[in-house]
Amino acid sequence: MCLCVTFRAQTNYDEWVVSSYPHKGNNQLRALTATKSRIRVWGRHVDDDQDLPFLPIKYPQGSWVTVLIEWSNIGERLGSININNGQSLATFTCAKLDGTKVNNDVIIGANISGGSIVQGMYGNLAALEIYAGTGQSKLSDSLKQLIIQDQMVMSQNYDEPLAKKKKKN
Repeated sequence: MCLCVTFRAQTNYDEWVVSSYPHKGNNQLRALTATKSRIRVWGRHVDDDQDLPFLPIKYPQGSWVTVLIEWSNIGERLGSININNGQSLATFTCAKLDGTKVNNDVIIGANISGGSIVQGMYGNLAALEIYAGTGQSKLSDSLKQLIIQDQMVMSQNYDEPLAKKKKKN
């Protein structure tokens, strides 16, 4: 699965940007949470060297950020992260998902625990795209780059009224 999302977090605590719906009685998930300065990509394989189920990544505080994440459940389960079209790149080994215990639903801007919405997103969401693979191949690097470029917010004043933007030009 490949997720590309452009957002701006507004808090110092983790906001749930996107997450898979937790299957009843199971905590397997793929998710993206963020604070004003840190992103957490959930779904990482945990072994002796890595004791967290997420990969923490820093980015400029309070800015718009475009994140493309690719999770894989095939072969070596190699996942990748691309922030702001190459500003930060990372790879990780994805946790192996049990297909019988995974729900295909997606929650945008929140997470659910015990049937209730928790930690709703307080920030801004500009764009979101999800690509589900066939399990046989991943998106090409050139296609990933096009997706990111299309989503990126090029101004930190994205939320200003259009009239103000025109006066500055």
